[in-house]
Amino acid sequence: MAARLNKRTAGQSRDHIQTIQLIKLVQEHALRDTELSVTRIKAADMLLRKTLPDLKVTEHTGELKHLFPENVGVIGYVGDDGPDPEDTA
Repeated sequence: MAARLNKRTAGQSRDHIQTIQLIKLVQEHALRDTELSVTRIKAADMLLRKTLPDLKVTEHTGELKHLFPENVGVIGYVGDDGPDPEDTA
């Protein structure tokens, strides 16, 4: 049997499809006034929290180290002395 081009397992694909279906269900409720019970809304919310990444702002703690020299932003060619002062017309 030939090897799969996509290494995603059937379970991952199934979970992805179910997440998309939950998003569509909640969008229908919010945007098109489709009626959902409170229980279904809470269940969808709980499942979406488990399957989608939470995009809360995270605080960076620790030291920030620059790995580049301070003159990285300098643009020019070797031997270039900068703009010609007579060209400022």
